[in-house]
Amino acid sequence: MKQKCRVSLAVLLAGLAGVLAGGAAWARNAPVFSLPDADGKDIALAAFRGQYVVLDFIQTTCPHCRAAGTVLQKMYAENRDRLMVISISDPSTTAAAVRQYVQDHGITYPVLIGDLKAYVDYLGVSPQKPSVAVPVFFFIGRGGEILEERSLERASDKDWFANMEQNLEASIKKMLPVKPAENSRKTGGAAKKRPAGKKEPKAEGGKQKAVGQL
Repeated sequence: MKQKCRVSLAVLLAGLAGVLAGGAAWARNAPVFSLPDADGKDIALAAFRGQYVVLDFIQTTCPHCRAAGTVLQKMYAENRDRLMVISISDPSTTAAAVRQYVQDHGITYPVLIGDLKAYVDYLGVSPQKPSVAVPVFFFIGRGGEILEERSLERASDKDWFANMEQNLEASIKKMLPVKPAENSRKTGGAAKKRPAGKKEPKAEGGKQKAVGQL
C-alpha cells in the first residue's frame, strides 16, 4: 500500500473539543451504533450480537478500500451463516456514492454512512486528530468484544497492510471457528470402522494380512 487515503472531519470537529473529550477510542468492547444505509434504513450493530463481525471504515473512492471490499464480499458470501460484514463510510459520503460503490463491487453486506460519533468512538478522532487513514478494520467477537484491530495509523500494522488482501482474509479465517467439515478434511476424516463381526483376512501361515492387500 503505497499511498494512504484519509478521511478528514475537521469541519465537524470544530468547536467540539469539550463534547468529545470522553470519546472511547480503541475500546475493548465494540461501541454500539445505528447508522443509515444508502436507502435510509438504519442498521444497528446490536442486531448482529451472536455473530462474528468485520467492521471497516472506508472512503468509497479509496482504491485500498475497494480492494478490501472485494475480499470482504468473498468472505461474507462464504460464511454468511456466522459472519456479518459492515462498512462505514465518512459522514460526507452521499447515498448515490454508496450505491455506486455497492454496485461496482457486487456487495451484499451493509455499507453505511457514518457520523461523527462513530469516528470518535472507534477511531479516536478529535480536534487534535481531525483525520484518519482508511481503511481501518475491527474484528468483533460474538459477544461484542474487539478481537483484533488493524489501522494504518499504527506503525506495528505496516507489514500487515503491505499484504492487506491476503492478511485480511487470514484474519477473518483466524477469527471464525473451524467448521466440522473443514476439520475432518484437515485430519483426513474419521477412521473407517469395520463392520461388526467381520474379521481381518489372514495370510498363509496364520499371519494376519492387511485389509486390501493382495
